[in-house]
Amino acid sequence: MAYVAYLLLNPPDEPIHALDLATRIAAMNGKHVGMAEIVDPKSGQKVYLESHARIQERSPALDDALAMQSVLRQQNRLEDLLEQGPVEPIKEELERELIVLYDYETNHSGRTRDSAQKAVHAVRTAIKRFHQKLSKARDADGRPNPVLRSFAIHLQDYLLLPSAPCSATGMRIRSEFPGCFTYEPPPGVRWVSP
Repeated sequence: MAYVAYLLLNPPDEPIHALDLATRIAAMNGKHVGMAEIVDPKSGQKVYLESHARIQERSPALDDALAMQSVLRQQNRLEDLLEQGPVEPIKEELERELIVLYDYETNHSGRTRDSAQKAVHAVRTAIKRFHQKLSKARDADGRPNPVLRSFAIHLQDYLLLPSAPCSATGMRIRSEFPGCFTYEPPPGVRWVSP
């Protein structure tokens, strides 16, 4: 609910990344997140970070992809050698090495998620769950709640769809702002806090 409230009260000019959104919510709740300072690896001096600073980390998925490329190259070389019909002891060794590479490929080909990807997933899941609860809301008598369900439709049209990673057809990826969220209210709509 906090993510939705923040976006409605502060519609961003450009979509905001999930990490930034989560950090802003934590700051509003008085929770300290992240580091206040880091050490410059060149000078050894402490560098103090601003509250909105975000450190870019190298994605573990990139390391995994590079390792898998190396495995696949080696696998191709061994398969080419095997096709040339080597003598029996060499053939057996090639087959053993290929089995090891095939096992590695099977066990390590999954995608590693970094903290940014985890934040995107967490924020998107939280917003979708909130939306689902609103769209199924019922009043005290068990009848559909028209106000909450209308609000769910509003969120679907002006927050979820503009923040979706894919277009409505699911075919075109919105690559200009991956992992970002936005609220694009209809003309004349402006939310204010009580």
